[in-house]
Amino acid sequence: MLFSLIRKDRKRFSLRLFTLTVISIGLPTWGFADSLPGTVFHDDGRPAAGATVFAAALFHTPPLRVQTVADENGQFELVLPRLSGGEYYSLAARDRFEGADVWNVNDANGKKVSIKGQPLPPVSIRLRPVGTLRGRLLQEEDGQPIANAELYLDTGDVLRTNANGEFFLGGLALRDHSLIPVAAGRVRKHVLFDTTLRPAAELEIRLPRGASLRGQIVDEQGMPVTGACLTRAGSGSALTLNGWDQPVYSDGTFEYDGFLSPELDYELEVSAPGYRTTSVNVRFSDLEEVIEKTVVMQADRRPLSKRTNEVTFPENTQTSTQKLPRREVEGIIHDPKGDPVADAEVRWGAFLWDSSVKSVKSNSEGRFTLGNVPASEGAILVLAKGYAPQFVPLSKTPERMPITLSSGERYHGRIINSQGEPVAGVRVIPITRCPESGICNPIWFTDLAVSSDAEGRFEISSLMPTGVSFDFLHSAYSDHRDVPLPPNTDNEVRLTAGGAIQGKVIAMSGQPVRNFNVRVTIPLEYTRDEQVGGYFAGYGWYGVDFTRDDGIFTLSGLVAGSWSKLIVSAPGKGMAVIDRIQSQPLDQISSPENFIIRLEPHRPLNIKVVAQETGEPVEQALVGLVKDERFTDQKFGWGIDDRSARRLHTSSQGALQFSEPNCSSGTIFVSAKGYARVHLPWDGNSRLLTISLQPEARLTGEVLIGDKLLHDGFVRVTSHTNDYTGANLAQTQ
Repeated sequence: MLFSLIRKDRKRFSLRLFTLTVISIGLPTWGFADSLPGTVFHDDGRPAAGATVFAAALFHTPPLRVQTVADENGQFELVLPRLSGGEYYSLAARDRFEGADVWNVNDANGKKVSIKGQPLPPVSIRLRPVGTLRGRLLQEEDGQPIANAELYLDTGDVLRTNANGEFFLGGLALRDHSLIPVAAGRVRKHVLFDTTLRPAAELEIRLPRGASLRGQIVDEQGMPVTGACLTRAGSGSALTLNGWDQPVYSDGTFEYDGFLSPELDYELEVSAPGYRTTSVNVRFSDLEEVIEKTVVMQADRRPLSKRTNEVTFPENTQTSTQKLPRREVEGIIHDPKGDPVADAEVRWGAFLWDSSVKSVKSNSEGRFTLGNVPASEGAILVLAKGYAPQFVPLSKTPERMPITLSSGERYHGRIINSQGEPVAGVRVIPITRCPESGICNPIWFTDLAVSSDAEGRFEISSLMPTGVSFDFLHSAYSDHRDVPLPPNTDNEVRLTAGGAIQGKVIAMSGQPVRNFNVRVTIPLEYTRDEQVGGYFAGYGWYGVDFTRDDGIFTLSGLVAGSWSKLIVSAPGKGMAVIDRIQSQPLDQISSPENFIIRLEPHRPLNIKVVAQETGEPVEQALVGLVKDERFTDQKFGWGIDDRSARRLHTSSQGALQFSEPNCSSGTIFVSAKGYARVHLPWDGNSRLLTISLQPEARLTGEVLIGDKLLHDGFVRVTSHTNDYTGANLAQTQ
């Protein structure tokens, strides 16, 4: 999609032509949007020509991505539809092995703000050499590749697999991540993975078959609803959860794939501009079932002022512009003694976002002529070795200016970690801004950057006394950015490192395990003064997946010094349970060879379900295993506490087998037609269980409002043991 854009920003006009890719469906009306210009730079300060730049909307349904490519000067412009409420954009740039993610930018007053599609000054993005992710998406049953699938990442990136099921992403930050793959007929699996200390990460994902919902969204007159989207509730990164979203086609039809657990109620939410949000409830009996439904949406008759603002795109426009007035600026540069300064670099003060003004060097007499400078108020920036960088304000009229440089100030200090120990190899980059140009974006002095020595010390001389700050960057620590420091002071800068566990997973044979999953839970035994928890709940639900030929893993996102229980499992290889392990600070983490996890072969769990009165086997009973949760003296919520369970049906002999249970203990639950549902604890030791079922009792009734039946609602029933269940009221006229 091509947009020819014209932007008026204070006293400055610019016209640029960019290629924009818009990924969004179901936006039927036109509304407000504005362009966000900027420039992308490589880590060494060069313009990042050809870098991919995109914005991803958080908390917005359907998924919304706007993407473009930087031109030969590293410049870009994105047209961003206006967002509302708590929605905002994340901004990212990628170029081969470099990348950057931006969550806040400066407004015209230099204040950090969220990007919501509002008018903003140009932004500067500096790429960093980070990591890569490559992998394959495969069918669980036979290992065949899954082509043309989409993977929604927590960074806002949306990857597509090729014919071999392969995917690749460069410029990915080295930390814990998540994604949801979306493929026809396959489960939408929430995958957690970790690239910490893994610049070249790999991931192999196997997707089982999943049940599907098909249908059409219509209005009260039976006409198709365009712009609708179905989604499921979930926990995790907002951008990853876009993988739960499914926009409908232009005729209102939809296909939603990826339901995993049979005999479990699923609820989808359907939303569309101009209509009231509605829900769809479905229950599948097996993983290859296809359910068809027609969903009727009611028009939203509330006043527009009470509705959520709808995100829309402007129509494509082709416009023309007048040439920006330019001029030449001449001057002469002296040192504090009055002697000329040769080879000083002279830049337009907004150089990092407007490269149309090429920098020049002063001659042996200290003279320079800077051409193509905008005929407006602003400033030039003078850089000379041994002297402090200096901004020189410009008036609207051409002038020949004398410039006297100063020797500047010295900034130095010591960088330590949370234990007070020195940190070597920290990159220290000076930053300033040019308020005279009206652009408050950071200007990085990359050529003045230094690295801390073995004692954690750094020193940068010849900087301005005010208006300077610093970025402190190290791969093992959180970025410490835009930090102001006083000059001529022995500053102390403290970096923080998150907690992590590093180890190596091997099979009984002693060979490294390539594909494995690490789940994290709270130890059963811990003291009051021991730190537990503090990690994303998905660590316990889904676990973190790793693919490594050497079996080594680094699990970050933990609190340093906290205690955890690990359940490590690998299909076909085995499982291991580590009851207590303490995380370490990333900057002090021990070698993986010091923590070897040896998997033991899976021990199958065999279950037989019989009728209590007759002892006859119960066929097609649904049996589930809830991992590491033992509901013995507490309430059990049917349809809630059992949602994450693995489920199987009994055979004609009432038997089934969990061939590879990936937990050390838990709760087993059983339900069957005509019998009362039951749950019981499993300690992980018993491998052959017989479970007896009693005849069921049924409760039926009506809910009235006055003398009228309630059209829609929910009933909850609680037992004497505090177990509870519920059912949706049947819709009735």
